Amino acid sequence: MSLFFAVALVAVTLTLVAYPLFVPGGRRRPERAGDSRMHELLNLKETILSAISELDFDYNLGNLAEEDYRELRRRYEHRAVTVLKSIDELKQSLDEEIEKEVRAIREAKPTIHRKRRGTG
Repeated sequence: MSLFFAVALVAVTLTLVAYPLFVPGGRRRPERAGDSRMHELLNLKETILSAISELDFDYNLGNLAEEDYRELRRRYEHRAVTVLKSIDELKQSLDEEIEKEVRAIREAKPTIHRKRRGTG
């Protein structure tokens, strides 16, 4: 009976220790406010690029009239430019946020070192 409890305890312990290693995102940092928006924009970019590729394919097969092709391609390209600009703006915003956090950490560090010197 005690062997059963020992094996069960080891199994539970191993499961708790190994779980973060096998679950995607188990050791992720907390998400920033712009992370989900960036993910959304990157997915949208991929969708638009894929749509342009499919449009080119259909046109090359002769499934689209040239006038329709040019109009649709113009619309997709305009949307892609808008999304790319949004991605660039968000990247800049996230970079500024990271720099701000790094600056705050660096400013807090000397305070910690002074306290240590004073106590020793």
